[in-house]
Order: sequence, then structure tokens, then C-alpha cells
Amino acid sequence: MKNFEVAYGFYARGIQHFLDKNQYSPKDTLEREESWLHLLACPGDDENIDNIRTLLLMGKVVNGDKDAENGFLEICSERNIPQIEGNVLIIAGGASLMNRAGIYSAELMLEIALQDFEGTIISGGTTAGIPGIVGKVVTKLKRKGKKINLIGYIPSHLPEDAPKNKEYDSIIKCKGKVFSADQLHQSWADLLRRKIKPESVKLLGINGGKISAMEYRLATMLGAQTGIIMKTGREADVLFYDQDWNSIPNLMFIPNDPASISLFISQEKFPFGKTKLEELAREAHQTYFEKRILENSDKSLRQWKNLDISLKDSNRQQVSCAVFNLGKAGFEVKEVWQLKSRSFKF
Repeated sequence: MKNFEVAYGFYARGIQHFLDKNQYSPKDTLEREESWLHLLACPGDDENIDNIRTLLLMGKVVNGDKDAENGFLEICSERNIPQIEGNVLIIAGGASLMNRAGIYSAELMLEIALQDFEGTIISGGTTAGIPGIVGKVVTKLKRKGKKINLIGYIPSHLPEDAPKNKEYDSIIKCKGKVFSADQLHQSWADLLRRKIKPESVKLLGINGGKISAMEYRLATMLGAQTGIIMKTGREADVLFYDQDWNSIPNLMFIPNDPASISLFISQEKFPFGKTKLEELAREAHQTYFEKRILENSDKSLRQWKNLDISLKDSNRQQVSCAVFNLGKAGFEVKEVWQLKSRSFKF
């Protein structure tokens, strides 16, 4: 199967459409798709076909198919499941092909963004690129008393330039001989065996190559909160312009700054509820709309009811970020019915 990673992405998008409750698909869609797989097989293609079957199986599991769940969980039944506790954050991204400037920037950013995080972090398990940075940063945070459990998933054979990272608490060696979809499937199998719902998991994506491209789409397909850091290069940027994916509500594109990334990682919720968040997001957009409407015309200059889903979400993030940052700066945000004092200017 040529361009397997591209085919994987298309399958994941189709499954995501099937799982979307706002869309219609025949109930036997995944079964029919699976029946076609044997017609696609070519000599030496068994591993790729198996990975697509596993992807379809995961779609069935998330859709509530108990028989599929039993079959999928057998994938990792021959080994112990690592301990996974508290908040779960997957950090994915570039490895050996990241340049020094990108690695240095990512390390500084993660050191700040992860300061308030405690729970379980899952990453690549090697010393290269983002997995290596994650190992360094988490080790520093642990020395400061942070309770973080760091788990890595690696293939059975590692290249010389990406050895196993000793800073990880657990390293899971998977069946795949090289870096492939197998490690991604194994990690999600462990999460599901621990009864962790995909929508409670967050994935932070930085840069990335072909494996990361699959990982971003897989997490989004399953319903995880997927945050891709903008302008970090390669597959992170490709996904931003991918019209098949970039309007999905649980896929977010985050500005490349520590405050925005901290807000995404943080488990703190907007303190005034969804109704108030929606109201303030509309007001934020209306202020922007009125300011820009006379200057030029683009997709963001529309009334709220006609605004794209991704742009609505951007306004919600703006409001949440404002409350989050004010709290970090020592201010308290309260809801009032009448404004008795003058507006405060920073």
C-alpha cells in the first residue's frame, strides 16, 4: 500500500464522520469497509492492512460495540498495562528531523506550559526530538515535586539515533519492528483498558512527521481534545490547511505561546458555565467584527450565526484564555449584575 500514512488519514476521517452524531451513515458502514480490505491487499502489505483493520475496530469500540471492544483489547492482552492515573496528556511531534531552533523553542515552551500539570503524560519514549524534550522537562518538574507519570511507546527495534529514554517511568515495547501505527494503537488500547474515555484525553501536537500525522488524526477521530501548536512546521502546519480536518470541533489550533498552551493543557474549566462562555464569545466576536468590517472582508467578518465552527471556537478560547490569564496574574473574575465601578484599564 503506497502512501500508507495518507490512506490511514482518509480512513480515520471517514470513521470520524461515521461517529459524528450530527451526520448520517448506515449502521453497517464500518463492517462493509472492513470486508473490502482483503481486495486491497498486495504482497508484503499485511502489516498495513492489519493496522487499518485495527483502526476500524477502534471506531466500533468508540461507537459502543462490545464485541469489537473485546477484540480490540486483545491487542495488548499479552502484557501488563502501565499505571495510568489522573489527567492524561499525550505529547506528540517531531523526532530526529526537528532542527535545533525548533527543539530549543519547544523545550522552553513545555517547561512553562507544564508547570501546573500533574497526572500521566504519554510520548514517544526515545531521546530524539519531542520525546527527548518531554523526558528532560518532566524530570525537571519531578525534582520540583510535581507528580507526573511518564510513559513511552517504542517499536521492537530502535534506530541508533533514537535510543530508549531512561527518564521515562515506563517504556512499552510494541510488536511493530519500526515506528508505525502499532505504537499509537497500543497506547490507546491501554487507555481503553483502563476505562479512560477518549474525550477526557488531551493531545498536544508539535511539528511532526508521518507518524505524528497519523497520531493527530487518530486522536481527533476518537474524540480526544487535540491541540496542534501553530507554525511549528511539517505535519502540524499541513493539518492546519487540511480542509477535511480543520473544522472538526475537538481539533484546535493553538498559538505558539506558553499562555495559550498552558490554557489548553490545564484542566480548569471556564468558571461561569457554557451559557456565559457562549455569550461572552459572541461579544468578543462582535467587537472584532465592528472594528474590522470597514477595513476588509474575509471569512471571520460575519455575524455569529453565520460564523464557521472553528472561528466560533476561537472566540470561546479567547474568552477562556482571558479569564485564565487574569487568574494567573492574581486577579479574580466575578460575574456582576450591575457595574458600579469604572472599567479597569491595564
